[in-house]
Amino acid sequence: MSETVNPAMFRAYDIRGLVDVDLTDTNLLLLGRVAGQLFREHHGQRVVVGRDARLSSPRFQAAFMDGLCQSGIDVIDIGEVPTPVMYFALEHVQADGGAVISASHNPPEYNGVKLRWAEPQYGSQPFSTADIQEIGRRALESDALPVHHTEQRGTLTQFDVRDAYVDYVTSLLPLTTSQSGVWLRSGGRRPRVVLDGGNGVAGPMGMRVLEAVGAEVIPLYIEPDGRFPNHHPDPLKPENLRDLITMVQEHGADMGIALDGDGDRLGVVDDTGAMIWADRYLIVLGHALIQHYRGVQTRPTIVFDVKCSNVLVNAIHELGGTPVMWRTGYPSISAKCVRPVPC
Repeated sequence: MSETVNPAMFRAYDIRGLVDVDLTDTNLLLLGRVAGQLFREHHGQRVVVGRDARLSSPRFQAAFMDGLCQSGIDVIDIGEVPTPVMYFALEHVQADGGAVISASHNPPEYNGVKLRWAEPQYGSQPFSTADIQEIGRRALESDALPVHHTEQRGTLTQFDVRDAYVDYVTSLLPLTTSQSGVWLRSGGRRPRVVLDGGNGVAGPMGMRVLEAVGAEVIPLYIEPDGRFPNHHPDPLKPENLRDLITMVQEHGADMGIALDGDGDRLGVVDDTGAMIWADRYLIVLGHALIQHYRGVQTRPTIVFDVKCSNVLVNAIHELGGTPVMWRTGYPSISAKCVRPVPC
């Protein structure tokens, strides 16, 4: 049994630990081999791999990809990208799985791995808790893990998916001032948005997308810096939104958006600088979804977690949808949407 793998790294939704304490180059190589073994057992051959902007992420990504290749997996390196871009890349290149080296909104001394399976009907799905625990079990028993010979080694290629991602998002949100009244204020100008990248990986991509859909973007801490020198990369904590609120008020912006370290969590403030909680802006997203499906016999179902208030429940009912409250955690919510189970 391996004495170098901390079992506490293997959590409900991902793998996460302290850099050069729990996670080392050697451990990332091992985790890549184990993940590769699982992908192959599920008939997977091609896996996309990205990374966030943490200082340890380039070497951890290289080690993890090496481990995948040792297991016979063909790896597509998509470089430094937000986590949602990895999700998009998996489907865009029709890979069998995906991974991103990231510790999300944790402090800079942490890093980790997020993993996904391809899912034919819905594009992809995150590894379940059982999948993560199986990786941990095999890593802890790494002495028994077979090593593939050189002739079985998978290939490694690079692919830049960023332009395709921006094009795809803008095709979903054609909200330029000439096409939609949604963005227009009484003065007829473009919406003004302050974007706080939090020095995470998603700032530059966030600016590109917002500008592409017609917004005037005022940047704040956009440059990726894995030390997170300006504030902790968790936009759900009000203390991390102070600078964003100040900028919104100073520039007379219509709203402010703050991204976390890997771009899959956001904070939102209105034009006064007041924080808008997720269950409130889910009402806006729910309205858009219900409008899209209006005229269909079945009422659209909207799944959300138990941390949301009854404000969201009541709004979905009033808008003509069916609200479903479910367990907290992205994998739980995603599984409920893809494979409905009794509530």
